[in-house]
Parts: sequence; structure tokens; C-alpha cells
Amino acid sequence: MRRTEHEMVAEFVERVRAALSSGNPDDLFDRKLDKAFLRALRRARRSRSLCAMTFESMAVLDRERAQESAGPPADALHDVALLFSHTRYAPDPLGLVAEADVLLGGRHRPSARRRPFDRRPFTQYLFAKRDLIRLRGGEVGEDVLQDARSLAAGLRDPYLKADIDDFLRSLGEKPPPGPQPREETLPMVPPPTAFAQPPGSAGARELRRRAERALRDAARHEGVFHRTKDPDALDEALKATAQAAWCWEAAGEYEFALRDQMDVGRLYSTRFALLGIWSDYEQAVARMRRVVDALLPDHPAVFGNLLQLAVTLEGGQQYLIDKFGPRCGTEQVDAAIADLRLALLGVEAGVAPPDDEDLPGTLLTVLGHCLLMRCLVRFATEADSGTAGSELAEAEEALDRAAALLGDCGDGGGAPDVPLRGGRDQPTRAQVVTILRVYRVQARLLRALVESDVAAARELIAVVRERIAAGKDPQTRAQWQAVLGGAYALAGRTTGKDATVYAGIEALEEATRGGTGSEGPQHTLRTARLAATLAMGERQWAAAEQALGEALRQIHALRAHGIPEATRRAWLQQGRGLLGDLVTCLVALDRAEEATVAFEEHRAVLLSEVLGDRADIIGLEQVAPALARDYRTASRELHRFDGSAEARRGDHRSARRGLLDDRERVARRIRKVPGFERFGLPPHFAELAVGAGEGPVVLLNTGSLRGDALVLRDGEVTVVPLPEARADRLDSAAADLHRALDAADGARVEGDHGAYVRGQRAVAAVLEQLWDWVAAPVWDRAMADQSAPAHGQPREGRGAAPGRLWWVPSGSLWFLPLHAAGAPGGPSLTDLAVSSYAPTVRMLRAGRQRPPGRVRDPLVVSVPHAPRAASVPGAAAEARLLTDLLPGTRVLAGREATRSAVLGALGRHPCLHFAGHGRNTPDGTVLVLHDHEANPLLAQDVLHEDVPGGELAYLSACEAAQTSLLLPDEATHFGAALSVAGYRHVVGTLWRVDDGVAVEAARRFYGRLTATTTDPALALHHTVRELRNAYPSMPGLWAAHIHIGP
Repeated sequence: MRRTEHEMVAEFVERVRAALSSGNPDDLFDRKLDKAFLRALRRARRSRSLCAMTFESMAVLDRERAQESAGPPADALHDVALLFSHTRYAPDPLGLVAEADVLLGGRHRPSARRRPFDRRPFTQYLFAKRDLIRLRGGEVGEDVLQDARSLAAGLRDPYLKADIDDFLRSLGEKPPPGPQPREETLPMVPPPTAFAQPPGSAGARELRRRAERALRDAARHEGVFHRTKDPDALDEALKATAQAAWCWEAAGEYEFALRDQMDVGRLYSTRFALLGIWSDYEQAVARMRRVVDALLPDHPAVFGNLLQLAVTLEGGQQYLIDKFGPRCGTEQVDAAIADLRLALLGVEAGVAPPDDEDLPGTLLTVLGHCLLMRCLVRFATEADSGTAGSELAEAEEALDRAAALLGDCGDGGGAPDVPLRGGRDQPTRAQVVTILRVYRVQARLLRALVESDVAAARELIAVVRERIAAGKDPQTRAQWQAVLGGAYALAGRTTGKDATVYAGIEALEEATRGGTGSEGPQHTLRTARLAATLAMGERQWAAAEQALGEALRQIHALRAHGIPEATRRAWLQQGRGLLGDLVTCLVALDRAEEATVAFEEHRAVLLSEVLGDRADIIGLEQVAPALARDYRTASRELHRFDGSAEARRGDHRSARRGLLDDRERVARRIRKVPGFERFGLPPHFAELAVGAGEGPVVLLNTGSLRGDALVLRDGEVTVVPLPEARADRLDSAAADLHRALDAADGARVEGDHGAYVRGQRAVAAVLEQLWDWVAAPVWDRAMADQSAPAHGQPREGRGAAPGRLWWVPSGSLWFLPLHAAGAPGGPSLTDLAVSSYAPTVRMLRAGRQRPPGRVRDPLVVSVPHAPRAASVPGAAAEARLLTDLLPGTRVLAGREATRSAVLGALGRHPCLHFAGHGRNTPDGTVLVLHDHEANPLLAQDVLHEDVPGGELAYLSACEAAQTSLLLPDEATHFGAALSVAGYRHVVGTLWRVDDGVAVEAARRFYGRLTATTTDPALALHHTVRELRNAYPSMPGLWAAHIHIGP
């Protein structure tokens, strides 16, 4: 009888395990294993999970072969192992084998003779990662970056490492150094360690006692954690468990050591679920995978460990779904499905008796949920739903089989629900059945959604309500309430506005407040977002405001736990869109002042923390200089720590939290000083209100239902409804703008005049949309009593001074040129007002409080030629222009223009002019200096510089004022960073600028600034108008420059 693909893969995996555990090097190099590998791969090539199992086993085999080899063959085998493990979900498995053949044969090297159809190693890897980034709408994600960094750090072949390094640079990342000796958390087959004691000796007995004592401490600390959700208790449990594992290994008790190492991985996974630190997830997976590889295939614990590993991978997939939505890729859940299928194959084949009679049912339960997860992703991202539909059927079958094995009598009856508690003990049958019931209802809901079966959804509502009525535990009630809210939402989609929708809102509000075990804010974010969407659809603004406010509060509360900035950014990204809807709700409730405070408090969080430290300290130095000095020292220590190697140690969180506590203690002392009672606290409206005669400040909010402008003027706030400025429409407008700009750039290079004109017309169409949706309504209300001219009648043409407007955008509006909004041949904001931008109101107020200076002694950084970057001839011309125009100019050009030189010179010059390349990355802007490959100059680097006398920074570089695609509300661009550093005025660009136009803009700007005006905003306004008059039909050439400041 012909064997199935499952049987062939299982046989190959077992043969590899046998070769690894035999201790005979000849078994490792048995060529029959290579033939079995190819046979299994050919048979399983249509199943990604089976191919992944095959590649992962071959990667382990090649790593062991590399350790037994010497010279170049060892390096090639090592890199092939990386190729297989990092690309195990290749869409073309046999093509990946061909890539490995090229690598082993050295045919990827420049001097090698290639064969027809040879494909460079890691081609599929790079294609898959770029495709995933494209699928996420340009959002990279820590999972992609960490995987690429790990690969680049491990590759031994310099040519292949250069390929991965280039990929990292394209994402704005600094490549890691070459292979480093990696810390071995647990050997594959544990040998006696240097500390091992002879069995039965007094030293071994003492180590066993220490291990048992450490495990008791770990159990006690973990119990405290599950009662209080205190991450400190979880940290102590993790340390004690790791100590126990070390003691067992040193005592020669390797089985106990493996057990506790698995538990260390579980605790890392728990901490990841609580705080969202991606490195915790990687630690959890690495440790668990190492334990699974170390156990012999007939060990009774191997299948339970595979289950625990799959649950951890499932949690990683849920994190990515929460962060990126369904367009997140499926690599984590693919790995979980592969591990679960491997475990089920072993259990069903009787390879080893499971140590838990309920294990088969538990494996099927988790497998069914993983398949459901993958279905959701594929339904959302694939045009052909056939694959997802077949997986949904497979998920339903797996869950039904689990119910039969575990004796569940049905979704609506049977024993009461029992919550799944954390801890090292295996879940009981009742606990598994409870979670199985939830998964089965979710599967039926997904089926009803696919088939638009409202009747089935209503039947499920009755089932879920029965479970809720029977349950008394808040954790299980919260799970069922979330399911109930989803069922009500599904039922209400087709029936329209009826009681089901209102009941769904109530259910989700209950779920948001309910307990969720050790899970962190993910549960609150998911349920709050859905609850708010339903509530806003029914105009229940108060209910939506409560859910959204709670979600945002939980995100910001994580800072107190000492999470690193990368993790904070990830949480802020998960909360994207919540603030826009919160402000919409507050405006609808006629609470405009609260809306203003919320808009300011929850935007530009990272910037505001640094700015608050600096702006508040300025006044404090006059009253309490010792406290000001202490606070500066504490802030400086915290920043130093985040940039040091200490921030990458295992105890980084507790160290960071200690520094935060030190700074907060100083802040509490400062709040006792009269006049500083609000130091470091969220703002009140009185602190944001704009005084009489200061000029209107327009806060632009974009929500899922509509937009609103909050106009601050004369101590009050006026709401201007912007019904067309919805977040999705502005996202589309920003995408249209940048597609048009890219098309025009490409056409200019190719000399296609017709395509260039079409691209510029598309840019003009976006400017017209901005006028209709945002600028015109705001102008009519904000400037109504300033004798504004009628639309299309320029102020300056009537002899009056132009009006002033300050824009504080949010969301995609940061990518759009509000100052240039207007209709071709019709009204234009460029004719009506001088527009400036501000990342936050507090930044604008800080700039207004400083006395104006003058342009003098500038530092000019000119980088016309940088390694691996296109030439910018205009950079040298701009340097000559400023040298001739302004005495005392210092120029850093060519090799002198390095990161350290620029940062060292900033504080000694009140003015800065940069001419060269700029590049926007997922984390913010990068200025391209001579040493940009080794030491990129990031916006974060400048953010913590202190330039107290800074007057003007002019960035003649592409995208220098364009914020992060991932976190537009955080204003992570160089313009904002220089403002925080101390420059009152900053000029930057929103997109790539033509080199010749950039030189002309600088010439006109500085000419006006030194001859007719001392106001940089007015000088730039006139410059933009003159460029528009020179290129009236080409807004892509003149609309990119913006002014940031008072």
C-alpha cells in the first residue's frame, strides 16, 4: 500500500531523530537520509506545514553535520541549515532545495560558473519577507526585523550576508556584525557540565535540594502573579525556575533540567502575553524548541512539550494579528500547526504513550483553533477562498474529534465551565473542554459569516447566553461575552438597527471589563475596538468613549513596567485609530475641551515625554536649581541606559523600571514646589488654550466615521465638523499622492513627458480634495472675523498682511501638504495664509515662549556623495550659497560629515542647514551622512540633544519632515526631533524634492531671510509662492516644503 505524505514525513523525522541520538557521526552523513528528505518533500510539497516539518528536521541535521565537519564544508552546511530553518514555509519547496544545492556548490559566488536556472540562495526568503511587508501596507514589524537580524548575525558566507544586510538597510536598520558565539541556553543532548557533580555525591544532593527549594519559590511567586498580575512576581518566578534548571543539570539530572527549561520557556511566553516584549516570545520559542529537539522521540513528555510550543506560537500569531490586522502573514501559526500535526502523528502511531490520557483531545483542540486563525487571515487576504474554506472544514472536524475524545456533550449543555488557570500543571479535562466550547462556537460563527447565515448566528447567541448564565467565573464570562458580542455584531449586520446590536455592545463592554487570566491589554484592545465600532454605528457615543478611553489608558500604563521603547512603539501601533474615534465621541458628546486634552495627551507620546522634561525644567531652574539638576541627571541616565548594551540584557526591564522610579521620585519632589504642581502630568485644557492675539491653532482629528477640527483661539475651542475627512479617505488620499509623485519621478527619469504631466495632475487633484475636505471649512470658521477675503482673492494682493494658521495634524494628514491645499485656478490656502505645523500644542507653546533670535553662524552639513547612495550635486551648491551669504558658516562636507561630528557640533551653532539625502524608515527619518552604513543618524539621536539657543534648522533633504508609516501620530521625523532639541524654527520636506528646485528654494529662502524679513515662516511662505508661480502646473515641485514652529 502506498504510504501517505503524512507517513513519509513522520518516517523521515524519526530517522533524523535516530541519527542525532545515536552518537555515531557516520549516521549523520548517511546519504539515505538525503534521499529520504527529497522523497518526503516531493510527496508533501502541496502541504506547507508538512514541508516545514521536513525542512526543520533537515536544518537540525545539517547543523549537527556542520559541527562534525571542518573548513568550508562546515560553513556551507551551517548556512544551509539557516536557509532551511528561516525559509521553511517556502512557496516552492523544491526550489528551496535547488537554492541549497547552489549554496553547497559555491555557485553563488561572483567567480563561480553558474548553471542554467541556478537561483541565488535566500531568494525565496527575501521575496517572502518583502511580500509580507507589502501585504501589511508597508509596515515591517518586529518579527520581520528580528528574523532578518538573526539570519544576518548567523550567516558565515560573506556574499549571502551582504544580501541580507542590504535588505536590512532598505528597512532603515543597521546590519549586525558577523557570526558571534551565541549563548547556549540548553545543549541538544545534554553532556555533563563543568559544574556537574558525581551522582550520589554530597554536592549532587545539595544541588538537588537547591533545585527543589528554587521550584518552591517559583511556585509561590507565580501564584502571586496570577492573583495580582504583578510582572515583578513573574520575573522572580522565571529567575527561580531558571536557577532550578541549572541546579538539576549540574547534579546530572538532565530530565528534570529539560522539564524546568521548558517551564522557563512557558514563563517567558506568559510575560510576552502580559507585556508584549517580542524578545520574550523569541526566548520562549527558542528554549522550548531546544528542549523538544533534545528529547528522544519515544520520551513520554515530547508530545506535551510540542503542545506547549504550539500554544506559544499561537500566542505570537495572535499578537501579530492584533498589531497588523489579518494582513500579518501566517508564519507563526504555520509552525504551530506543523508541530501539532507532528505530535498527533506520533500519538496516533503509538510512537510513545502520552503522559496524559487527554492529550490527543487537547492537541486536536489547539489544532482546530490554529486552523481557525489561519482561515481568518486567508479569508481576509486571498481572492480565492477555496483554501481557507477547506481549512475551515478541517478545523471543524478537528474540534468535533476533540469533543468526542474529551466527552463534551455539546456547546449548550454539559458540565459548567472551568477557567484555564496559569501554572506549570497540565490543564484538567474540564478546563480543556471549556476552551473547546469557545473554539467550536467561534468556528460555527466563522461558518455563519462565510455563508451569511444570520439564523445560525442567532442560534449561537442562544447557546452563548446559556453559557454566560451558567458561569460564575469572571474569566470565562469575559471569553463568552466577547464571543457573544461578535455573534450579535454578525446578526445585526444583515438585520440592520435592532436590539441585537445594542445587546452586542453591552456584551462587549462586559468583556472589556472582565478578567482575562495572564493576558495583557490585547484582550481589552480587541473587545474595546469592536465595542466602539458597534456603539459608534448606533450613535451610542458614551459607551464608545468609555471603551476607547480604557484601551488607551491600558496602553500607556505599560510604561511603568519598564518595557523597552521598541515594545512601547508596538503597543502604540496596536492602538492606532483608537484616539481618532475617542475624540469623535467626545465632540459628539459636546465635550470639546476634553477632546482637546485627549488629542494632546495621546499623540506624540514619546516626543512629549522628552519635551516635557526639557520645557518644564527651564522654568524650574530659576526656582529650584538643585531639583532641576537632579531631574536632568535622572532623565540623562534613563536615555543612556536605553542606548547601551545593558538594555539588551535579560534583566533590562527591572533596571529600566528602577531608573523610571528614580526619576518619578524627583518629579514628586518637584510637584511640591509652588507653580509646578502639574509637573510631568497630563495637561489640563488651561495649559493648552491659546491666548488672545496668538493666532489660531487647528487640531485636526481623523476618525473612522468623520473628521473634526478643534480650533484653539482666544482661550476657547471651536469645533469645525469635517464630515469628508474620514481616516480611510485620508489614507487613500495620502496613498494617491505618493503614487502620483512616484509616477512623476519615474516619468521624469525616463523622459516621458505625458506621464509626468499626468502624475502632476494627480498631485493637484489631491490638493483640491484637501481644500474641499479640510482647508475651506477650517478657513471659513477660523478666520471668519479677520476680514478674510473671499475664496480666490489673495490677501497680499489687497495690501494686507497674510493671515496665520498653525496646523496640528493627526494620522495620514501628516503626509499631506495642508498649506498647499487649493483648486487649480481657484482658491488656494497658499494665497490666504501663512501656514505652519506643530507636532503638539505644548511644543508650539514652548517655542512661542522663547524670544526670537537671528540667523547667524550656521552649521552646514553637505553630503553630495555618500557610499551606496545617489549623488546630490545641489548639496555642494547649497553649501557655497550659505558660505557666501552668512559669515561664520562652518561646513562639514564629504568625509567630515559623520554622525559623531554632526552631533558634536549641534550645540555650538544656533542654525543648522543639512543638504543631502533623507530616507523615511518604519521607525522614523534617517539623514544619510558619510558613515550612514555603520552609524546612521536617526531622529531619535537628535531628539535627546540639547540646543538651548537653537533658532533655525533647514533640512534640504528628501522626506525629512515625513513621519513614520507605522506611527504617524508619534511625529518621529527629523523636523519634530530638532524642534524638541531646541530649534525654534524648522524647515523640512514631506517627500522627495528635485535637486535643482531644492537649491532654488534655499537661495530664495535665505535671500528673503537676510534681506526683507526675520520670520522664517514668512520667508518660506513667499518662497513656496514664488516656486508655485514658476511651476504652476507642477505642485510636486513646490508643495513639499513645510515650516514647523511658532
